[in-house]
Amino acid sequence: MFSYLKKLIYSNYGFYILSSSIALLNIHKSPSYIIYPANILYVAYFCSNFYTILNAILEFKIKMNKKFIKFFYGDGFRITEVYLYTDLTTNYDVSNYIDFFLINRIDVNIIDNLYDFYNIKFHNNEHIRLKFIYYFNGDKFISYFPFYKINIMNGDSMILNKNYHLPLPLFSDLIMENYRKNIVYPTYSKLFNEEQINNNFAINNKIYNLFNRESKNISTLTLNNIFNKELLNYFKMIRTPFNDFGILYNCPVRLIWVLVENNISISDFKNFYIKFWEPIFDEINLTLKDHFINLDNLNSIIISEHMKEILSK
Repeated sequence: MFSYLKKLIYSNYGFYILSSSIALLNIHKSPSYIIYPANILYVAYFCSNFYTILNAILEFKIKMNKKFIKFFYGDGFRITEVYLYTDLTTNYDVSNYIDFFLINRIDVNIIDNLYDFYNIKFHNNEHIRLKFIYYFNGDKFISYFPFYKINIMNGDSMILNKNYHLPLPLFSDLIMENYRKNIVYPTYSKLFNEEQINNNFAINNKIYNLFNRESKNISTLTLNNIFNKELLNYFKMIRTPFNDFGILYNCPVRLIWVLVENNISISDFKNFYIKFWEPIFDEINLTLKDHFINLDNLNSIIISEHMKEILSK
């Protein structure tokens, strides 16, 4: 960290940040400071380079935030919070349970055990889920583990196979390397093809391109046709390190979960829309077209039609 600060001080960005801060402090202490000719020129210089200085400060802030996060949480995977949702909104902090029992996989038995351990009465519904808040390589993410398996093609819920599980850690350098090779362990890509899951075949070779290139950067997000910055930031976390919104681990996210968890009223819901920066190539018409997620049903899972098309091949 100190070496980074030293480099910053001797860089142009460091000069902008430090010298501009000194000038503003002096003006604040003594308004007459600005009337000296030399200082008039300096303030004029500062104003003319305002956006350069602002960008430098923002870049510095982002880099330092990541360095502090890595200092406290390390470069790898670390869970900070786990919540058990027993219905759409009722939840319990079960972080201590996950830590205390040194659990190395998440399955439906874990959820059953949590109900018993915390003496929670079971009410059967499709919104039962675990919510994980974690850091991976300095970035904050959120993943879900539903009690019932969700069909990514139509959003229907079904009984979850007892053998279905998530690894802990959810992500590691090995998992990400397998992802780059179009392999994900456990393999939950063609979710409707049990034979492929059981035989652990390599997944569709377009998967990595789909999520790492075409679904990586969100350009805009609107709810009821209104841009929502808070939700945009939240979606950058639930996209996971795979940029797949939980799909590759067969843990897709229902839109209604995200809205209620962010205290957004669902009584006047009309539509939800995400557009990605990167266009997709239409192999039939040989043209570029927008990649987007457009949902008008609260219970829909967060997936685009293009994602469904690639996953079904």
